[in-house]
Amino acid sequence: MFAVTPFTHIADTFAFGCNADWAIRSYSITHNFQLQPGGTITPQVTAVCYDHALVVEPNPACSEGIVNPVTQLPGYDVLRPDFFVWNSQSFILNNGVNASFNTISVPPAGQTLTTFQAHTAGACASSATANSEFQVNPFGPGTAVTAMTRCYGTSNPVGANSGAASVSAAGIYVRGGDLLSGTIQWLPEVFDILGSGTSGSLELTRSRLYDPIGYLVEDVNTQEQLARGTLLSINTELGPQPTEGGLIFLGEGTITIKAPESYAKVEIDRTSPNVTPQGYLRVEVTAGFVSSVTASGVYAGVGPAIGTPSPASFAVPEIEFDYDLGTFPGHTVEVTLLASGGGQSGLDLSTIWDLGGGNYDFQNFTEAAAYFNSATIVGPQIVNVYPNTYNEQVTFGHVAGSSDMNTITFKKALEEARTNPVIQWNGADVVTFDDADYYVWDGIDVARTSTGVGSAIVFKNDADFNTVRNCALTTPTSGSESRGVYVMDATGPTATNDNNTFEQLSISGFHDGVRFGSTLGAASSQLDNTVQNCSISACARGVSMGFQKRAIVSGNDISVSHPNILETYAVKVGQLNVDDTVRVHGNNIHDLSGSVAYGIYAATFQPNSMVWIYNNMISQWNGGVCQSIVVRQHARAGVHFNSLYMNESPTATSYYGIGGGETANITISNNILSSDAVSDPVYAIAMGSAVTFTTDHNCFYGTGAQYYVGAFLVIYQTLTDWQATGRDLNSIFAFPGYVSASDLHIDGFYTACDALAVSIADISTDIDGQVRDPLTPDIGADEFQGLPGPVDDLVINRIGTTNDIQLTWSPLPGAMSYKIYRHTDPSTLAPIPAHFIGSTTTGSYVDVGVLAPPDQKCFYVIKASTLP
Repeated sequence: MFAVTPFTHIADTFAFGCNADWAIRSYSITHNFQLQPGGTITPQVTAVCYDHALVVEPNPACSEGIVNPVTQLPGYDVLRPDFFVWNSQSFILNNGVNASFNTISVPPAGQTLTTFQAHTAGACASSATANSEFQVNPFGPGTAVTAMTRCYGTSNPVGANSGAASVSAAGIYVRGGDLLSGTIQWLPEVFDILGSGTSGSLELTRSRLYDPIGYLVEDVNTQEQLARGTLLSINTELGPQPTEGGLIFLGEGTITIKAPESYAKVEIDRTSPNVTPQGYLRVEVTAGFVSSVTASGVYAGVGPAIGTPSPASFAVPEIEFDYDLGTFPGHTVEVTLLASGGGQSGLDLSTIWDLGGGNYDFQNFTEAAAYFNSATIVGPQIVNVYPNTYNEQVTFGHVAGSSDMNTITFKKALEEARTNPVIQWNGADVVTFDDADYYVWDGIDVARTSTGVGSAIVFKNDADFNTVRNCALTTPTSGSESRGVYVMDATGPTATNDNNTFEQLSISGFHDGVRFGSTLGAASSQLDNTVQNCSISACARGVSMGFQKRAIVSGNDISVSHPNILETYAVKVGQLNVDDTVRVHGNNIHDLSGSVAYGIYAATFQPNSMVWIYNNMISQWNGGVCQSIVVRQHARAGVHFNSLYMNESPTATSYYGIGGGETANITISNNILSSDAVSDPVYAIAMGSAVTFTTDHNCFYGTGAQYYVGAFLVIYQTLTDWQATGRDLNSIFAFPGYVSASDLHIDGFYTACDALAVSIADISTDIDGQVRDPLTPDIGADEFQGLPGPVDDLVINRIGTTNDIQLTWSPLPGAMSYKIYRHTDPSTLAPIPAHFIGSTTTGSYVDVGVLAPPDQKCFYVIKASTLP
C-alpha cells in the first residue's frame, strides 16, 4: 500500500501599501492529521518543507527589487493545482518559486517538531518572514501515521509602493504498498488576519489559501497511471480593501469569517465518489454580511443564513472520512494521497482579479484599464472575465513593472464554458493596446458591430510582447478599412510593435483578417511578429503584412472572399526593408473567391530581403483568375514543398501555380502542381521575361488539354518540352495521389512523389510537423509513408460461365485497403482516377459483368493504401 499525506498546506502573505502601520499581515496554519490505511509493512515516511520571503523597495537608498536571493519563475501562482505535482517516482516542484525546497527521511521512531526551514527578507524598514515545521509520531507495521505540520509568517511593507511577501509549506508523505482504502482525519487550523487601516493603504492586499488532498494510483512495475483525482479540497480567501481588519479562522469544528467591507470565503469540497461521507460547503461574506451559502451531503444545513452580519461563526463536522479507490485487477499498485495547495495575497504576486462577476474587482474593461494604466506591478496579473456581453471601447497603455515574468492576462473565468465573454462596440476600434507590453488576451471575443472604418484589436506606438489567442473576432461584412487585428505602422525606429503573437483565433468578415502596417517609406521594420494556427474566413485578405522582419505566418486555415472586394489574397507580403525575412509555411489555404484571387502573394522587396514559402496546401478555387503563389516586383523567394491543386471552377478564366513578375528572383523545388481543369488554361510555372528563377524536383500533373508545364517567353505544354530548356530535369509528370480535392495529403498507395524531393536547409518537417527524411524527402507539403506496389501476385479468374471476374492477391503488411484499376489497353493502364473501379479491405475483389461485350479483354492494377 502507498498512503500519503504530503503538503498539508501552503500559505503566504503579501502586502503592498502606503502605510506600514496598517499593512502588516500575518498567518499561522496548523494541520493535525492521521492516516489509517492498514497494511502489514512499515511505510517509508518523508517530510517536505518549503519557504520563501521577499521584499520590494523602490527607495533608492534601499536594495531595490527582490531582496531574498531567489528567482521568481514565470507563471508563479501557488493556487494552481499543479503548483506541486507528483511524478512516477517522487515528489517534485513544478512551476513554483525557486526557493528553498527540502526533504528529509523520517525514521519509524518519528521526528520531533523542528524549525526545518526559516527565511527572513528585509530592505530598509520593510520585512518578511516565512517558517515551516513538522512532527511525525512513531509508527510501525500496520499502524496509523499521525503528524502535525505548521507554517507561519509575516509581511510588513513600509512606504509608498513597497511590498513584502512570505510563502511557506510543510508536509508528510508516506510510501507503502498494500491497500487502496483507509481513513483520513484532517484537522486544519487557519488563522489569517489583516490589520485595520484606511482603504488607500490596503487596496492591493488579498489572501488566498488552497489546500486539496488528491490521489494517484500507479502500477509499480510500469509506472502507468491507473487513476487520479481529488478526495478533499479546502479553499479560503480574504478579499481586498477591509477597513477594519479581516480574519478567517478554520479550527476543529468551527469556522469564523470576518470581512467588514470587502470579501471573504471558505469552501470545503469532498464530493469525490471515492469518499464517504461526501459533502460540499461554501460560505461567502461580502461587505460585512453573509452573501452566499451552498451546502450538501455531510454539510447540508450547516452555515449561517444569508444576511448574517460579520463576523460569521458557525460549527461544521470534523473533516474525517473514509476513502476507497477501488480495485485494479492484474496490477501491483502504489497509491498516493496527495495534499497540496497554496496561498497568495496582494496584487503583485500573481494577483487574481475578477471582472464582471465573482468578487467584482472590476465591473468592466474600462475600470480594469483605468487601474492598470496607472499601476506598478512586480508580479504577474490575472483578470478572470465572467460571461457577459460588454458594450464598451477600451485602451490599455503601458504598465510599470510589466515584463516577461510580470504579464497581465485577461482570460475567461470559466474554462469549461462553451462560449467566451464578448466585448463589442458600434464604432471604430474596440480594443487598443497603446504602448502596452506583455498583455495576454485569452478566450475573450471581440465584435465590431459597425460596418465603417475600424478594427477589433489594435496595437500601436511600441506595443511589444503581447499575445492574443483562443477568441473570435467578428464584424458585419464591411469595406476596405476594417481589420480583425491591426498592428499599426511603426512611427519611428523606437516605436515598432514587436514580438506579438496571434494564435488560435477565429476571424471573419473583415477586409483584413490580420494586418501589419505596410505604408511605403515606413521608418523601420517591426520584428518577430507571428500569426499561427488561426482560422480566417470571409475576408478579402487573410493575413497582410509589410515592413516585417522575421515574421511568421504558420499553421493557419485561410479562405478568402468578400462581396465588396474583387481582388483577394489569403496571405500578402509586401514592402520589406533591407535584410527583412518572412516565413509563410504550414498553412491550409482554400475556397478562394474573387475576380483575381491569390493564395500567397509577395512583392516590393529591398535588397537581400526574402520570403520563404513552404509546406503550404492551396486548393478549391472559386475565382476568376486564380493564382496560387505569386512573387513580383523585386521580391526574392524560396518556394518549396508546397501542394497545389487547381480544380475545375465554373467561374475561372485561367490558373497559375507558381508565378513571377518584374525582376523577382525565385527558387522553386519539391512542389506538387496539379490540376483537373479542362476548359481553362493552366500554367503550372509562369514567369515574366525579367524574372530570375531556378526550378527542379517538382511533380506536375494536369488532365486538361490546356495544362502547360511552363511559360517563360514562350509556352511549354509538356514536361519534356520544358526540360529541353534545362529546367526541372529531376522533376516528374505523375498523378500525386491527393486524398481528396479538399485534403491535399497523400494517400500512401500513390508513390509517385515518394522520396523524390531534395533536402532544403531549415525545412526538416512537413505541414503536420512530421519529420522529413533527411536524405530523400517526399515532394509536396505532406511527408507520407508510401507502401510498395502494385501487388505483384495478382490472380485473375472468370467465375464459371458468368461475366464476372474474381481477383485475388496476397495482402501486404501495413495495408488497410486496396484500390482496383482496370483498362482494356495494357499500354495505357495506370493507377489514375479515370481507371479506378472499386476498393476492398481484403485480398479479393469481384468485378461484376465486365465480360458482357464479346471478346472483352481486361487488365488490372491493384495498389495498397494506408487509408481504410
